[in-house]
Amino acid sequence: QMVIGEGSGPVNVQQNFHNIELFGLTGSKILKEIGDIENDKLYSESITPKLEVIGDYDMNGRILVLPIRGKGKFNITLINSRLTHNLTMEKYSKKNKTYWKILDYIVTIQPEKMHYQFDNLFDGDARLGNEINKVINENWESVYSDVRSGYEKSFGLIFKGLAESLFSRVPYNQIFLVE
Repeated sequence: QMVIGEGSGPVNVQQNFHNIELFGLTGSKILKEIGDIENDKLYSESITPKLEVIGDYDMNGRILVLPIRGKGKFNITLINSRLTHNLTMEKYSKKNKTYWKILDYIVTIQPEKMHYQFDNLFDGDARLGNEINKVINENWESVYSDVRSGYEKSFGLIFKGLAESLFSRVPYNQIFLVE
């Protein structure tokens, strides 16, 4: 589940996303990796050609002074997104092995372009829904900029969960081959 709160500019809408699926992460290319193993820090930069987020949504508020409300399926597609990942961990012992616990996972996401599709806006009024989707897509930079921190925090939680599933099962010296 992702909850994106109201922005402080053109996006004054509460966005609730559930049953989320992510597609396209396997197409990511790592541009830079820095592992400061001794200080329990990792950093990476990557580019993801196409990242699709699909699922169910409900929202109510205003975007670009236009009222918006709806509940249904959504698809948010990010094109050529540059992502940075900053992880801070701490070591802990379990069964005489050392593992990492993630304390902080900060993500930044800068897409080259985005496309939004919200189905069933305005109780299924197709004409009005299509117009609002068109306006959002024509102004995607302003829309994204206003709620960027919410998206980045939500993606940070998703990536943290993925990383924790690895770090909680595999001792860190087997991941990074350290003594």
